[in-house]
Amino acid sequence: MGRPKGYAFFQSRDLCIPHYGSGYIDSVKEGSGSCPCCHQTLQCPSWWAVDVITACHVIFDTREAQCTHVDFFYDDITSTSCGRMKTLKGVRVLTRNFGADHCKLRCVTHEENLAHELQQIVSKYNFKVWTMKAPPMRAVGMPCFIVSHPHGQPKKVTIGKVEAIEKLNNSNYKLIYSTNTCSGSSGALVLVLQEDAGPGTSWLTWALWTSVHSAGGELNESSSEIQLLT
Repeated sequence: MGRPKGYAFFQSRDLCIPHYGSGYIDSVKEGSGSCPCCHQTLQCPSWWAVDVITACHVIFDTREAQCTHVDFFYDDITSTSCGRMKTLKGVRVLTRNFGADHCKLRCVTHEENLAHELQQIVSKYNFKVWTMKAPPMRAVGMPCFIVSHPHGQPKKVTIGKVEAIEKLNNSNYKLIYSTNTCSGSSGALVLVLQEDAGPGTSWLTWALWTSVHSAGGELNESSSEIQLLT
């Protein structure tokens, strides 16, 4: 059906107009059965599914996913010439949440070394992450970092601060922050540094609230299930 009337980029529906977005890896796992990116009659010896989190208004549905190319390790202007950057093709949208502007996109690779490298990165990240149990209201005024690819260019890190937090429902919050973004930053990882004494402790530790960049303006915002990274 495509994007509904009034939704972001509705006017570009069914047109071959490229647009850019950002995202981050959710999981990497070895596939089973027929490879989703190959013809059904072809037998792939092995393939891996790489699932990426981005904004729903960046990748709306599976039709758009199949027209999507995802660049990994696009860290600087030398990434393409030195061969460090790897590009995978999207195959389908696994989940999406309109209210949180949250989407999970599946990509596929046949490069075992790349899959293992991405798995190691995700494992290091997940080792320090668990779902947040309490509202992050004390994060207001704290530093806010965004890792994105503005205008489809190499990775940039911008720094601002959290201006406000709005509760949407039991598991979703909207973060409003002053961190600079540009077109192409939507779907990026948002990290909020917060002082947290923690239960039963008498000292401060640093924690990171993570979310997905959703919209821009005079102030920027994200809305998704927030996680705690320490």
